[in-house]
Amino acid sequence: MQVFFRLLRLNKLQMLTLSRLLADLQVTALESHYEVAVPLSVELFEDLMMFVVRQQVALADCDILLVLTSPNEVQAVPETVNQILKHVDCRLSVKFCP
Repeated sequence: MQVFFRLLRLNKLQMLTLSRLLADLQVTALESHYEVAVPLSVELFEDLMMFVVRQQVALADCDILLVLTSPNEVQAVPETVNQILKHVDCRLSVKFCP
C-alpha cells in the first residue's frame, strides 16, 4: 500500500513552490490547476502543513490517498495516516492500481 497527501487544486506558482520545498512529488497538470501527490511520512508532515497554511490551501482541496495493489488482500492502514488525521481533518480516498 502506498499513501499520499494530495493537494488537489494548486496554481502553477504554488506547485513550483512545493516542488522546491519537497522532493519526490507526483504532479498532474489539469486545464486550470495542478494536482500534487506527496508520499506521506511523519518527517514531511510539518513542512507540508506549513506550506498549506502559508499558501492558504483549503483543507477541502486536500485528501489522503491510499493506493492499493491487491483488491483481495486485507491491509492495515499505516500508523502515519492516523497520526496525520489527529492534526488535519481531511477526507480519505482509496484507489486500486494493479
